[in-house]
Amino acid sequence: MPSERPATHNTEFPQDSVSPLHLYTALYTSRVEEITQFGLLPTYNRQILTLTDKCHFYQGNILRRNTEYMEVYFCGPLTSAGAIRIPHNQKDSFRQNVVVAEVFRDALITQFMKEVNDLHTIIHTTIPGHVGMRKYPQDTGWKEGDYNSFWLYYLSGIDPVSARRFNEKESTKKYIRQINSKLDDRSLYKLAYQGFVDDFIEFVNAPENGCRLNKISKIVALPDYKHSFGSQMEKRLADGIGIVFEEAYVNPNWIREQQKLWFVKHSENINQLDGLDFILPIDNRASTISLLRLN
Repeated sequence: MPSERPATHNTEFPQDSVSPLHLYTALYTSRVEEITQFGLLPTYNRQILTLTDKCHFYQGNILRRNTEYMEVYFCGPLTSAGAIRIPHNQKDSFRQNVVVAEVFRDALITQFMKEVNDLHTIIHTTIPGHVGMRKYPQDTGWKEGDYNSFWLYYLSGIDPVSARRFNEKESTKKYIRQINSKLDDRSLYKLAYQGFVDDFIEFVNAPENGCRLNKISKIVALPDYKHSFGSQMEKRLADGIGIVFEEAYVNPNWIREQQKLWFVKHSENINQLDGLDFILPIDNRASTISLLRLN
């Protein structure tokens, strides 16, 4: 019997140390890849994890974008947003900022449903804080440049062959090294981010490169996205390849109430250290919640 409302789905990515390009390619092609705590096979005596079990993807999902489902990506800072600017905040700011994205996701899902006309469409929501390794023995985790390259591939839906060609470019390697090194000069650091995404936009838009894109449905910018070079990069990418980009506007009192509701809903699965607060930018004010198209 047909569902009366569109199905919803949240993306959870594996947290195991596998290269950004390998992970992206496996997700794109939806292969059942066996991965270990130290990467791809051979596994020997290491713990085996199946990629399609670790992330809740169904076969060919990226290939079916904008046809059988609507995918929304939440663009928000993970290390530079409101939680990290709270005076004397002793809690995990990264986790707090991810929770803020989850609060917005839960609150906006009804609005996304209203945008979907086909009752069989799946609404797929993706939060960047759910991907990749951050702390790992022998420093095998991803760094900022690795995350950025993965999200350029993921948001654009570039075909894996073209992604590999871009990944092998000397300019790509240079920009990733610069971003990973976290340059002390912030202006140079910002230029490295901008150069990286502009290089990617030029690459995928050049007809001679023959890139095939299957872009995400839309990107929703969360409060404070302008405080993050990575989030600014995602806005730049959206403008450069034609992805819908909307900014979420809210009232400070609204987000306080949403936080309370989120904690009631997830109380059985959270640690007390997940308690959060959030500082909204002074210019981000609305009566309840609204989305403003920026491109």
